[in-house]
Amino acid sequence: MNSGSKAWDVTVEVMNQCAGSCTGCTLSLEERRHGEAVVGLGEFETAMKHLARHGNQHGMVFRPVLVYGDMPLMPHAMLKGYLDACARNELPIGVTLTLASEGLDEHYAESVQMILGHGDVVLDMTIDPFRLTAKEPYALRVQSALASNGHNHVQVLLSEVMINRMVPEELAAQLESVIGDHPVSIVFTPTQVNLLRRQYQFDVNEAIRYAREFYATRPWHEAHYRREMKRLTCAHGDYASFVGQAFHIGRGLDLYATIFTPFGDLILDGRNGMAPVGNLCDDALEGLPRAPRLLSLQARNAGWLRHDTYGCGTCEHYEVCSFHGVGIANKLYSGHDSKHGTCYGPRAFTNEEAAVV
Repeated sequence: MNSGSKAWDVTVEVMNQCAGSCTGCTLSLEERRHGEAVVGLGEFETAMKHLARHGNQHGMVFRPVLVYGDMPLMPHAMLKGYLDACARNELPIGVTLTLASEGLDEHYAESVQMILGHGDVVLDMTIDPFRLTAKEPYALRVQSALASNGHNHVQVLLSEVMINRMVPEELAAQLESVIGDHPVSIVFTPTQVNLLRRQYQFDVNEAIRYAREFYATRPWHEAHYRREMKRLTCAHGDYASFVGQAFHIGRGLDLYATIFTPFGDLILDGRNGMAPVGNLCDDALEGLPRAPRLLSLQARNAGWLRHDTYGCGTCEHYEVCSFHGVGIANKLYSGHDSKHGTCYGPRAFTNEEAAVV
């Protein structure tokens, strides 16, 4: 995933513990309760060596992004191990964080400083707007962490709860009061596993309207939205070549495909009913774009785009959606969004009439 610098972001599922309660989270409640490593330090070191070698061979820089949990919540010795592995392999780093645990302000502050000491760092922060209003220490932690680093990604996970309880202007005002003019992404990519839970039921048309209204509330959000749309309307080959530079590393160093959409990025792991497309231990990076499972997924992506439900065949964004895997997203959410069906490509945001087909 292109982070906006010269590095390509590769997510690595390191640890999932988080005290947050965002209903749009990738993780289940049970997953968020546990702090054990998913990809342990030994495997992580192996992964970093593969990323560094593959990047050097192809003139690329990969940025491992430690996901999905609240990474600063880790014991400091454990966190240092992951940071040191990136440093030894001369890789930049990204970390997900929520800072949602109360009573750990000193621990969080030290963790954030350890992370920032790495040098080239992206803080990938998810903010819970309801927690912002209810807990002042949480707001101060968020404010302090973002102010201490120059390269941050900030997102709010959209859900029916958010749509029903907080209008876009209220959300924008609340965020501005804490983090000023920092741009924020509205993300709406629940997994197939979580879609089976009642609190994840949603109508994508309503989510599109909410997100578009939010981005229009402040010039910095509008500018961020336009930058993201520009990124999402560029194609540089086929879907397999896209996954070759934007993939996910999971348990056992399995490799999974990803998707880019205006609603956020999707990882096609078991939570979305998908199998790995390779394994890092098999030295799979070099041959990843030609891996049989990935080529099969590419063919299914093309087939789902050709299906006329969303009018993809005549859409100006067809090549872009083919490159980013949007056909797969359309299929994953089919039957879960609304009775009309909703396109997950750029057209849903750029064309007022495209949200409902």
